[in-house]
This record gives sequence, C-alpha cells and structure tokens, in this order.
Amino acid sequence: MTLEGRTALITSGGRGIGKGIAVVMAEAGADVGIVYRRDEDAARQTVTEIESFGRKAAIFNEHASTDRCWLLTVAKFCESVINTDHPRLGNRDVAVV
Repeated sequence: MTLEGRTALITSGGRGIGKGIAVVMAEAGADVGIVYRRDEDAARQTVTEIESFGRKAAIFNEHASTDRCWLLTVAKFCESVINTDHPRLGNRDVAVV
C-alpha cells in the first residue's frame, strides 16, 4: 500500500502504538503530523525518524486539560488541526485519534 502524496495526523504519535503507526505511514510515503500531550522530546524524535524516510513531519501540542473531559478536548483540538492548513504539511488526508 502506498500513501504517497497523503498527509496523516496521529495523536500520541511520539510514543508507543501511535509512534508505530506514524512511522509505518511515513514508510508508506505519507507526511505526518504528530499530536503530543506531554512528551515533546519523544514527539521530536519521532519527527526525526519520519524525516529520515524523506517525508515531512510536524508536531502539535494539544494542551489537553486534566479534567474528566480531556478526550473531548483532544477531539476538538484534532478537528481544528485537520480543518486548518499547516504551512509545512498542507491539509490532512488521514487522522488516527
């Protein structure tokens, strides 16, 4: 499968399963936006790995609140990122939340 010319937005893309998904999508040809909550260093390391495949990557800090509705906050943040063109990535074709 090729994702050449596509752009993906991955939440929690700096670590664990999210990172794995981000890297596989980059290997398949996608440019990738990484949404992180706390670990900016991990998100930046993932960006470096994605860029090693010749793909574009950017990070987004979602600043989620710590209240019980933080998942709704993440969803609203992701919706705003998806609906706004990014100067490095353009628009998004795939979102993994």
